[in-house]
Amino acid sequence: MCQITGSLSRLSFRGLVPYEFKPLRETVPVFEGRVRILQDLKVAGEKDLADVLSTADRTMAVRATLEFQVCRGTVCFPPGSVPITWTLRLRPLDHERPMQSPRP
Repeated sequence: MCQITGSLSRLSFRGLVPYEFKPLRETVPVFEGRVRILQDLKVAGEKDLADVLSTADRTMAVRATLEFQVCRGTVCFPPGSVPITWTLRLRPLDHERPMQSPRP
């Protein structure tokens, strides 16, 4: 598996709702229930991608850390973090254009 450089865009959060944390008389934006996080990834360098595509398995790993804090009722737990890894299988760019049908 090749290692290449890249960058992540800032996460955009949707579905946040205001939550009043009564012990501190503070309102904070929170997620409720299940949360789906979408993240754009920009991979730098055509040469890096060419190196990945020249390998037998054509995969690359994206590693990140998700930082979070869980609160329930009247208690907030200490912040936590979990490592995340996505394994991406790359395919060469398809340069062929579809055949256009003749115009009537």
